Amino acid sequence: FPNMKFLPLFLLGLAAPALLTSCASSDMRETEYSQGKPKERYQVRVENGKEIKEGPYESWYENGKKEFEGAYRNDLWDEHWAHWYESGGKHWEGDFFDGNKRGYWTIWKENGEVEIQGRWSPLHKGLVLPKK
Repeated sequence: FPNMKFLPLFLLGLAAPALLTSCASSDMRETEYSQGKPKERYQVRVENGKEIKEGPYESWYENGKKEFEGAYRNDLWDEHWAHWYESGGKHWEGDFFDGNKRGYWTIWKENGEVEIQGRWSPLHKGLVLPKK
């Protein structure tokens, strides 16, 4: 190491991420319907005894078909999410940031036809459709 007096600071810098993450533990949670079929699977971070959803999330209808798929950050919907009809067809997909809708969204009818596509506008509190 070029300057030995900075070695302890350098080593502390390398260890800091591990020290910070050791304060909170991460666990997977799985819930089931009464018949034993999967209902939800998600990751939690435990901080000060409280579970906070953090990471991938999946849920299924009782018939076994997918219901939701997405991710949580700090207990809020974050990143890309999708929802399916109970019949199995995709209902909608879009992005979230800190629990708020954003970005490009698509909504399908139950028969599979695209119902609406556009960019989410917080100002308009809805989808802004592209000009045709």
